[in-house]
Amino acid sequence: GLASSADVRLLTPEAKIGFPAARLGAVLPMGCTLRLNAIIGSGHSRELLLTGRTVDAQEARRIGLVHFIVPRENLIAEANRLTAEILQGSDTALEMTKQMVNQELLSQIRQYSLMAAENFAYLAFTDDWKNRIRAFVGTKEQ
Repeated sequence: GLASSADVRLLTPEAKIGFPAARLGAVLPMGCTLRLNAIIGSGHSRELLLTGRTVDAQEARRIGLVHFIVPRENLIAEANRLTAEILQGSDTALEMTKQMVNQELLSQIRQYSLMAAENFAYLAFTDDWKNRIRAFVGTKEQ
């Protein structure tokens, strides 16, 4: 979900990214699915969300999930460079631009946030969710 909230996304060549919520018996909260749909389209979004599949940096770039693939040793410098480039714009114009770009999405997020919270709350009390979380944590510890 965090990656879908960023304006510009960078990944290292060896990085992988995924959305395993469904495999864990959960749902993504607070409009993450809407943001993901807006970023990579409904088809890619559905496939990643429903399968919980992890993708490598090259596939993430190909489907539009990340903008840049940057060597690990250059990641912070490139993030700082991009930030400086963005900050060359007028503060007011940048704020207004973000508001305009995000307006439709924010409207949809407000509409669906309650549904997402209700779904997450329901799933969090199911035995299926508890068992899947235990299994997931167990595989990470090994």
